[in-house]
Formats: sequence, structure tokens, C-alpha cells
Amino acid sequence: MSEESVAGAQGRPARRRRREAAPRPHRFTVRFSDEEYARVRAGAAAMGNLSPAAYLAERATAPLVMPAAGTPLSAPQLRALAAELYALKRILRGASTNLNQLAMVANATGEFPTEAVHHARRIAEQRERLDAFLATVQPWLTT
Repeated sequence: MSEESVAGAQGRPARRRRREAAPRPHRFTVRFSDEEYARVRAGAAAMGNLSPAAYLAERATAPLVMPAAGTPLSAPQLRALAAELYALKRILRGASTNLNQLAMVANATGEFPTEAVHHARRIAEQRERLDAFLATVQPWLTT
């Protein structure tokens, strides 16, 4: 794959990272205080001299790391935990509703709908996801 050059923030050509087949299509504009900006620049430098934008993208897409037991959760960690729980709740609620409706059809017609297997599998997968999530959180919650 060839590395395409585009104009960088400093006027010098910037190269696309080799692992990306295409540029990222979405962009945010973020404003920082002087202290926040210095922390972002220092973090970017510590991660192999990344650009501030690449550093923020890496941090934003990194998996959630639970703190040591007894350490308070940060606001982003709490939001990530809440988002995961709400996502699981939404998926399980939808799949359970569908499965219940299919059970009503099966009881009324005496025929087993083939879609029921899909929804039962989806519920089982989400239960595994929930179990894994709870296993991650449990050591932190028990102290």
C-alpha cells in the first residue's frame, strides 16, 4: 500500500499510518485549556511521539481499564460502564420481546417459528457478554 501525503498541521507532508487503508472520515474540533493541552501533548509524546489528534483517537478507542479495587472511578469510566450496561439492557430487552412474541405465535399456531432460534442465540450471546462484564467489574466492587 502506498503512503499518501496530505498537508500536515505544520505545513509539512503528513503520512497516513500503514495499517489504515483509507483516511478516517469523521472529524471533531476540540478546545483545551493551556493545562489540558500540555497534558495531551505530553501524553502524545509519551506514546511514541504521536500527534495530539492520533493520541486522542487512540485514547478514545482504547478498551476500558478498571482501576485497582478501592480506587474511585473517573467520569469517563463511569460513562463507559453505564453505556455498556444500557447497551446490554437494550439488546436483551429487544431479543426477549421478540422471543416472547414468537412463543405466542408458536402457542397459537402449534408451529415453531424458525426465527426463534436466532433470538434465543442472541440472548445467550448477550448473557455471556454480561457475565464477562460482571466478572471484570466484580473484583472492584467487592472491596
